[in-house]
Amino acid sequence: MKTMKPAILFAALAAAGACSGTPARVQYGYAEAEEVDVAAKIPGRIIEMKVREGDSLRRGDLIAVLQSDDIRAKVEQAKAGLQAADAQLRLGLKGARDEEKSMAERQFNIARDNMEIVQRTYERVLKVFNDGGISAQEKDTAEFRWRISREQYEQAKSYLDMVNNGARKEQIEQLRAQVRAAAEKVKEAQSYQDETLIRAPLDGEVKEINGEVGEVVSAGFALVTMLEPGPYVVFNLRETDYRGLKLGDKLDVEIPALGRAGQIEVYYIAPLADFAKVEATQEKGSWDIKTFEVRGRLTAGESGLRPGMTVRIEW
Repeated sequence: MKTMKPAILFAALAAAGACSGTPARVQYGYAEAEEVDVAAKIPGRIIEMKVREGDSLRRGDLIAVLQSDDIRAKVEQAKAGLQAADAQLRLGLKGARDEEKSMAERQFNIARDNMEIVQRTYERVLKVFNDGGISAQEKDTAEFRWRISREQYEQAKSYLDMVNNGARKEQIEQLRAQVRAAAEKVKEAQSYQDETLIRAPLDGEVKEINGEVGEVVSAGFALVTMLEPGPYVVFNLRETDYRGLKLGDKLDVEIPALGRAGQIEVYYIAPLADFAKVEATQEKGSWDIKTFEVRGRLTAGESGLRPGMTVRIEW
């Protein structure tokens, strides 16, 4: 998150208060609001911008629409893969069509009849060979033909059993796994497609629009900067003016721009960087004076408080 800082410095405000006779226990601060950059997760071309600067948004409101041909192609490819895997699974579960079953049965009958004829022929050739009527080469040729016919018969029988009984249990499980994997690819591709719709991540206000319709943006580009609701008051406090301030303390404040007073509750106290400290002199008993950043929220709500407004704090 980024923090919006006004151009007016604390030192100038405090000096102005001192010149006008402001009591010593008075500090000047300002209102701040956290900024959130709403970025695109995928590259694409802006084809619609649904918001304007200053619009109030609720979480989930549509901000912009991107066009990405690559993402659309990936979605279609993933859907096609799922359809193919699902078709294979249905085929495995239902088995072959009637026409395929009839063809398989005819092929089996042909292979069976052929094997029976070749087997009888081989038996006759083997008997003649044993009687010494033919050569070993002729016997080997007949035996080879018989073995081939038997293999063809076994193949035809296996194919007929498969089309009649469907795929085995292991094959069905494999097909189901392929369908699940294809479905996950579709979900992944669709999740990227959903990222073409840029939505508000929180309730807030549009501070700045950083892209224009027709512009091609890269992944991570901040299309819009939003302000979180609930501005808070921030002021700097020297260590010498700390006076035992602690978290949860309530301080009286005045907002000149709104012409009203109220209270803030302190929720954050932290030392600033070393450059914000006051260097001590060489006098005995002196020390470096640190400066602390203090933040508080109005106890009665925003009521028109805007980032950058000056706030007068006293305690």
